[in-house]
Amino acid sequence: MPRPGKKKGISKRLTGIIVPVEWDGKGRPVRIAISTTGEEEYIINPDSKGDELYSLMRRHVELSGFVSQTEDKKMVTVDEYWLRDR
Repeated sequence: MPRPGKKKGISKRLTGIIVPVEWDGKGRPVRIAISTTGEEEYIINPDSKGDELYSLMRRHVELSGFVSQTEDKKMVTVDEYWLRDR
């Protein structure tokens, strides 16, 4: 069920692998992304739903969310996600 509140960006469904993209000084991931089957990378916004995906690193998922883009990166605010078999 979608979370209440107004979302920014374009609603999109993405399929890919959850990967770490930034680490702290001890080598622990502090930022993750979805690397899509179309070879695009979307940084996952760190909110309560996005943080749940840390436990699914290197797993194949499908997610729906709201995508926004800056000059150098694409971001996604996750609304829902599903674990997928390859």
